[in-house]
Amino acid sequence: MTLFLLDDLDDLMDEKSICRKCRHFNYDKLFCKAFPENDGIPTEILTGEFDHTVKHPDQKNDIVFEPIEEKK
Repeated sequence: MTLFLLDDLDDLMDEKSICRKCRHFNYDKLFCKAFPENDGIPTEILTGEFDHTVKHPDQKNDIVFEPIEEKK
């Protein structure tokens, strides 16, 4: 399990990362439904090195990136 401090997470999640734009990511709790808290989000997803529009090999579910819907 990889745990990150908020500052570390900000450093990892640069412009290549899609996590902040995903409806499954909760930035306040540093949590993603795709990766339960005990597993943590893989670094390669946080950094944008892995395209999470497809299932990651370490996932135990089928949740992938879904954009946050814009309020109209």
